[in-house]
Amino acid sequence: INPNKSKNAILRFFSYIGEAYGVIAVTAVTMLIPATRRRVGAPLSVTVISAWLMNTGLKRLIGRARPTERLLEVGGYSFPSGHAASNAALYVGIMLLGLKLCKTRTQKAALVSVCLLMTFFIGYSRVYFNVHYLSDVISGWCFGSMVAIAVTEIYFRKQGNKDE
Repeated sequence: INPNKSKNAILRFFSYIGEAYGVIAVTAVTMLIPATRRRVGAPLSVTVISAWLMNTGLKRLIGRARPTERLLEVGGYSFPSGHAASNAALYVGIMLLGLKLCKTRTQKAALVSVCLLMTFFIGYSRVYFNVHYLSDVISGWCFGSMVAIAVTEIYFRKQGNKDE
């Protein structure tokens, strides 16, 4: 591992919160808050579950091995990155759904910034610790984002509030 202990600790934190329990915890919070339950929590849950199921299927279908000299001990296949896909689905979903709830440009800018930075650093941590190839993470980001966009689009069309 890189001798820079503070960088290692920060990126370990992002890798850690990008695990399934971190995704579940963030999704659960959106379901527990009454103001976000219906407009964010429910469609976000569908987004995260859909991305996880499809990503798991893709991993098994493709069967790409992970890099051999990993700095963290992980199992399973490499492509596409589950961390990148599930967190892109989560945070892009929060961003797209949450923008409807933001009242000011500052709130919107903060939401977009936090969501994109979380997605970036979680994915970057996987490459940094050599548990994924860069192509695994980029593919995961693209896949998770596409799932979030698709579910959000379907949700807004169903709700009839796309132009609110």
